[in-house]
Amino acid sequence: MEEIVKFFNFKGRINRGPYFMYSVLLGSINLGLSMLEFYDNLILLYIMEVISIILLIANLSLTAKRFHDLDRPGWHILLGIIPIYNVYLCFILLFKRGTDGENQYGSNPIALNAA
Repeated sequence: MEEIVKFFNFKGRINRGPYFMYSVLLGSINLGLSMLEFYDNLILLYIMEVISIILLIANLSLTAKRFHDLDRPGWHILLGIIPIYNVYLCFILLFKRGTDGENQYGSNPIALNAA
């Protein structure tokens, strides 16, 4: 249960490995839900939309934590709406190492996993 709560907490840091894995997981769940929208059941459609919003919040939380690992504020998510720069941000989030040691957003997540 504690792992699920971490998805909705915008504080702390996450390194690139778990960020990638969780992003793929959330994206796969959302893709699977979008394939179910072919059914004409209005109640099921509303349930899927609520789940999609929950997944969006979880993904925003993960991305904010990844920016924190890079010692950037979480609101840098908004820079993703700028064309071409959003591709650069995607590569930064997936491939750049986080800051070594502790930064203003918390301890190094790699050091926490090694302990």
